[in-house]
Amino acid sequence: MTKLERLEWCNQCTNRSFDPKYGRTCGLTGREADFTDTCPAYVHDEAEKEKLLTDRHRQKMTNAVASKGLRFANYVIDMVVYLVLLFALVFFLGLIGGLGLLGSSLWLNLIALFMNFTYYTAMESATGQTIGKMITGTIVVDANGDRPSTSTIMLRSLCRFIPFEAVSFLGEGTGWHDHLTKTMVVRKKYFTEDIEI
Repeated sequence: MTKLERLEWCNQCTNRSFDPKYGRTCGLTGREADFTDTCPAYVHDEAEKEKLLTDRHRQKMTNAVASKGLRFANYVIDMVVYLVLLFALVFFLGLIGGLGLLGSSLWLNLIALFMNFTYYTAMESATGQTIGKMITGTIVVDANGDRPSTSTIMLRSLCRFIPFEAVSFLGEGTGWHDHLTKTMVVRKKYFTEDIEI
């Protein structure tokens, strides 16, 4: 067992102590840990283990957050996919005789809003990803690192309709559709190495 592995045990033991000269020591012996496989004096400290897991999780979340460049790439790719889907729907409606409806800009705007909402909600509810996120290797998670609920995803999709929402990504903050729903976009591969989604 390496020194680092022994420190993992000691950090979660109620008998741990600290010496400024030697670092982490055993509170019973006053020395650094030197056991081979297991420590006979080990007493599990559940609170400390939970704190270590929480700290690691928080650090993992911080490191995994997608950059603004990845977020912009997601936006561009998803906008292209959305426009292709919208064009296909409008073309199909025109073929089946919905030209009377399509003559009205109100109907075109309602169809566009419906397609936008449906695209983001359906994709992110089913997989946590849109086509853009699949290509860039990112995924939507909540503040705990879990997949958000369908109602959260729906609210997230609705928040995209807030006027000037796209400019909310400028500066240091996150976008409003993330901030208001307490979600974030993270790099999937890096994020899922240790944390289950």
